[in-house]
Amino acid sequence: MILKWIKKLPQPKFGITTKSLTDKHYYYLISSGSNSAKVVLEHRYKLDPVQKMKISNHVSKVESRGIKFSSYYSEIDVFLVMAALITPKKKCIELPLKALINPYLNKALNDKLSMLFWKDTLEDYEYRIRKNTSGGIASRYFSLTSADIRNIRFAIVWLNHTITFPRPLENPTMLITKKEYLTFIESGFDGLKAIANRNKVALRNLFSSLNELESASFFSSASMEFAEIWFEKFTETDRYKFIKANEYVYFSNQKHYENYPIYYLYNKKINLDVNKIKWLYEIGYTTMKDISFVSEENKILLEDKAVWHLLHKSFGNHH
Repeated sequence: MILKWIKKLPQPKFGITTKSLTDKHYYYLISSGSNSAKVVLEHRYKLDPVQKMKISNHVSKVESRGIKFSSYYSEIDVFLVMAALITPKKKCIELPLKALINPYLNKALNDKLSMLFWKDTLEDYEYRIRKNTSGGIASRYFSLTSADIRNIRFAIVWLNHTITFPRPLENPTMLITKKEYLTFIESGFDGLKAIANRNKVALRNLFSSLNELESASFFSSASMEFAEIWFEKFTETDRYKFIKANEYVYFSNQKHYENYPIYYLYNKKINLDVNKIKWLYEIGYTTMKDISFVSEENKILLEDKAVWHLLHKSFGNHH
C-alpha cells in the first residue's frame, strides 16, 4: 500500500528529497523546532543507539530553550512526515528568494540572495532549482553554483517550517507586559504613568519627549535581553547598520514582509553580520515585525540604555 502511494507522489518540488538533506541540515531544522525533521532523523538512525542518543541530547538542549516537540508527529506514518517536511506550502513558494537568507548558509550565498529583487519569488525559479541546469539560477549580477543550489534546497525546507509554524515573540524580560501594553494602547503614556510602581517623575520627563504613535512598536517588543545584545554585543556601527537595513526594507515598497524571518534584514551593501542578527533570533525575535521598533523614530529610546532600565524597573512588579 505504501509503495503504491509513493508511486503516485508528484516529482519533488525544487528537487528536494529527504536524502538530499544532510545530518547537519536535520540538526539545524530541529534547532528551529521542526517536529518533522526530528521524526525523520530519528527514523534514519532507528537502529543506531549512538546516533539515537546524540539526537536525544540535541532535542533536550533545544527544549531547554523553550521549544517543545509534539508527540503527534511520532504517531503519523513516517512517509507522510517525510512528504510534509520536503513539500513547501503555497505561502512559502510565493515568498522572495531573499527570504531564504539564514546563518547556516555561507556569506557568499547570503550575499548573492540579498542582491536579488524582492519580486523574484521561489515559485518563479522552481523549475531551474529542481533541474539545476546551466550552473543554477542566472542573474545579471551572478550565477548560483550546484553547491549553492543544494544549500538553497535546504533553506527552502527551513523557510517552509518557519513560515508554517511561526513563533510569537515571547521573551521573559519584556519591558512591559501584554496587560500593560493594552493599558498604553487604551490610555497612552498617562495610562502607563498611572500603573508605574516608581520613578513617575522620570517617566513623565521621558514620555514628554516621545511620540505615542511612533513609540507603540517599542513598547510592544522591547526587552532587557534585546538591550543586552543591542548595547553590549553590537558595536555603534552594528546599531547604525541595523537601523539602515531595517529602513532599506521598509522603504522598498514591499508588502506583507512582516512575517518573513528576521534574516531578511541582511543586505550585502550594508553588510551587518548575519550571525549578529542570529543573537536576536535566539532570544525570540524571529520575524521582521519583531524588530520593527528599531527605527529612527525611536532614536531616543535606542541610544540610551538607562531608559530601558528605567522602564524595566518602573514596571518590575508586574513581571
